[in-house]
Amino acid sequence: MKSLVTGSKGFIGSHLLEALIKHGHTVSTLDRVANNSTHINRSIQADILNRDAVRNAIAGQDLVFHMAAVLGTSELVDRARDAVDVNIGGTINVLDACRAENARLVFVSKPNPWLNTYSITKHAAEQFCLMYRAEFQMPVTIVKPFNVYGPRESVGPGRPQKMIPTSVVKALNNEPLTVFGTGEQVNDYIYIDDVVRLICELSMEENAINGTYDIGTGMGQTVNDVCDLIMALTGSHSKVQRVPMRPGETTDNALRADLTTIKRVIPIGEFVSLQNGLYKTIEHYKSLAGD
Repeated sequence: MKSLVTGSKGFIGSHLLEALIKHGHTVSTLDRVANNSTHINRSIQADILNRDAVRNAIAGQDLVFHMAAVLGTSELVDRARDAVDVNIGGTINVLDACRAENARLVFVSKPNPWLNTYSITKHAAEQFCLMYRAEFQMPVTIVKPFNVYGPRESVGPGRPQKMIPTSVVKALNNEPLTVFGTGEQVNDYIYIDDVVRLICELSMEENAINGTYDIGTGMGQTVNDVCDLIMALTGSHSKVQRVPMRPGETTDNALRADLTTIKRVIPIGEFVSLQNGLYKTIEHYKSLAGD
């Protein structure tokens, strides 16, 4: 199977790339920054907004995993145009190229349609995927990962401030853990290995083509509970610092994956527990601190 991953330098994309190689795929990548990972068939350095480059990258591919996007919630409030260009325009470039080259597409969308730039653009891109599926009979599989966490997620200035990696790093440094709102928001946290495992299995299952699937555990934990567990696992002396909700986020509770659809096409198996997943994540950031 010849597969292309856009956004392969990102958190989920880099792990997916490794999983596809282990599954025996011949994998190429398309990123603005060259990907020098081993065992890649072809690394193409180009912008997703370059229609010709996207078409050339997808030529000869059987399967395309479209991960490239501008990420963030509050970070994108003043960058709506950038997100529209990349998340919607870039996706249309991928759709057009897949249609022209008869390649199957796996589009990574977003589960909760909040009223923020990222959610709006990802939802619009997903609607275009559905349109191409309906109007051009183009095979498109849509996956919606929930709160993904694990090693190698970027932390620091200029990066989207994801709760788990940011809290882990702060806990290791005994700095205050920032909790937005009451901390009673419930999220479905899923370890990165489970995410890429399920995406790979869906991509290789004929009956999964043209479906839309939540990728999560189906369970939920509050932000407060996750912070408490991080502090316990790190032995941290950090305190919790509560601040108002960030722009573009909501206090909606019970954001859990609905696994009904995915269970109809593949066995979902056992998930890495939150405690074990956090332990592996903490060990990764500990190793970085020791470098």
